[in-house]
Amino acid sequence: MATEIHFLYSDWRNVSIGAIVVCYVDYEFPTTRATSMRLLFITQAIDERDSVLGFVCGWLSAFAVEFTHISVVCLRKGGYDLPKNVEVYSLGKERGAHRFQYVFRFLRYIWRKHSEYDAVFVHMNPEYVLLGWLMWKIQGKRVALWYNHQAGGIRIRLAALFSDVLFHTSPFAYTARYRKAVRMSAGIDTVLFHKTNTQRQKNSIVFVGRIAPIKRLEILLNAALQLHNEGSDFFLSVYGESALSDRAYEKKMRKIGAQLESVGRIRFCGSVRHSELPYVFSANELAVNLSPAGLFDKTVLEAAACECIPLVSSPAFKNFLPDSLFCKESDSLDLLRKIKMLLSLSTEEKKALGEALREKVVQEHGLSVLAHSLPLLLSND
Repeated sequence: MATEIHFLYSDWRNVSIGAIVVCYVDYEFPTTRATSMRLLFITQAIDERDSVLGFVCGWLSAFAVEFTHISVVCLRKGGYDLPKNVEVYSLGKERGAHRFQYVFRFLRYIWRKHSEYDAVFVHMNPEYVLLGWLMWKIQGKRVALWYNHQAGGIRIRLAALFSDVLFHTSPFAYTARYRKAVRMSAGIDTVLFHKTNTQRQKNSIVFVGRIAPIKRLEILLNAALQLHNEGSDFFLSVYGESALSDRAYEKKMRKIGAQLESVGRIRFCGSVRHSELPYVFSANELAVNLSPAGLFDKTVLEAAACECIPLVSSPAFKNFLPDSLFCKESDSLDLLRKIKMLLSLSTEEKKALGEALREKVVQEHGLSVLAHSLPLLLSND
């Protein structure tokens, strides 16, 4: 059974919108920090402009306060501005390197720098644990793997075996079943993600994410078509792009949305930089996320941090959002009903709900909460 760290507990299930009861903390992290600890952090990309992984730069800036030095190994690097005690080493994807070069460079780096780090944090890629675990085991390095997907397989099972601690945010994550698993704060940068001075458009809805079948954009588009047919006033913004393998799906989504586009009810906006998302969420009243059961999509928390009301289908958010902010999976009619209900709230009700949701993100899933917890969890003591 996984260990769950409770930063803040709220029972939202029987709470109506506007009546929010918060019960404070049953766990508190020590105030002393392992400031002498040095960290090796391994991730896919270090690039502030990356629409998916741009948040990692914010993470490292916060982690740099907790660790004396951070060595970063990434597959690809782009633009970034990190503290002086953070060193970034790329395996060379941006230069067109081949896979065997990645492996050679990775092993060479973790060996040459072994005296410069005390613990290892692997973000989402179990392959790196499989490559480095024996060296780290011999050297007595504590290894943590952050893995939040539901999917299992031989690689993640072996990586879980070779890791000392497994981090996840979703109770449905594959790694949540292990005794060594710890449920973590999602690490939302609530300094970056806050309500900006952008004018929030009335009856505005936003979708942010990859345009891919797993995101179920067609459910939202069908609900929007019905909303339009009923004569409702609204505007839907779709932010995101598809991978090459999902271009046919994106084409299909644009075809479904063509009628709405012709009457000015929808706009496909393309990808957006991570740093620009606060302005996107601050300009909209609702953020719809239809990721399937089990996914704990951090864009939901980023929207809430900007006081944009999220509407979701994944039960992974059951202990975070009230029942009124859930819709049935793959049910455009139920989604339609929930959208109409939320848009009908008064400005004051929307504001109160948005402010309460932001406070919950700050207390439970703020970046500082995540950063403060790491030295303790990565310590061998």
